[in-house]
Amino acid sequence: MPSPELHRYTLANGLRVVLAPDRTVPVVGVSVHYDVGFRSEPENRTGFAHLFEHLMFQGSESLEKLAHFRHVQSSGGTFNGSTHPDYTDYFEILPSAAMERALFLEADRMRAPRITEENLRNQVDVVKEEIRLNVLNRPYGGFPWIKLPAALYQTFPNAHNGYGDFTELEQASLRELATKIVGEQRGVHDAGFYFYSAEAAAAYSHWASANLELWQCVVEALDDPSVNELLAAI
Repeated sequence: MPSPELHRYTLANGLRVVLAPDRTVPVVGVSVHYDVGFRSEPENRTGFAHLFEHLMFQGSESLEKLAHFRHVQSSGGTFNGSTHPDYTDYFEILPSAAMERALFLEADRMRAPRITEENLRNQVDVVKEEIRLNVLNRPYGGFPWIKLPAALYQTFPNAHNGYGDFTELEQASLRELATKIVGEQRGVHDAGFYFYSAEAAAAYSHWASANLELWQCVVEALDDPSVNELLAAI
C-alpha cells in the first residue's frame, strides 16, 4: 500500500503542520508534538516533563476536568499522551467527522491549560503511583528507563531519571509550572523548558483563532470540493 503524501505548512503563529491524507479509512488521527522532554529538565527538577503531560489532561479554559476524555470517547475515539527524551506528544484517533473537535481540544489546552493547586497535588500523587506500579514494584522495572541512562551517559540531561525523584516532584509549585507552560508552548517550534518569552506567549494565546488557517491547509491537502463548500460557510 503506498504511503500517504505529506503536506507541510507553517502557520502564521509559528505552528508547524504536517498533513497525511488517507482516504482508505474513515478515521482521523491528530497528534501534537512539543519539543520538550526529559532532556529539557534542569537539575533538581526531574520528572517535571512527565508531570506536565499529566496536567495537560486536567481541563482547560473552555473544558472542565475530564471533559477531554468524554468528548473523545463519546465520539467513538481514543486518546493518550507520552513523554520522551526530546518531545512530548498528545494524540486523538476519531471518526473523520470529528476532526474539528480534536483540533479544538488540542487548541484549548495548548492555549490555556487549567493548572490549579488541586490539580497539581492530585497529579503529583498520580505520577508517583504510576512510577510505583510500572517501575519500582515491578521485577526489573527500572530497566531501561531508570538504570540504563546513568550507565550510558555522564551529562545530566542524558543520564538523569526522567520519571523523576519523588522529593523533587513534591516540591513542584504553581509558579514554576506557569513558567513551564510558556516553555511548552514555545516548544511547539522552538525547544525551551523554563524560558519565559512574552512574544511566544502572545503568539500562542491566539492559537485557537488560527484554526481557520489550519482548516485551509486541510482543505488544500484533501483537494475535496465538498470540504471547500463547508469551509466557505464558516
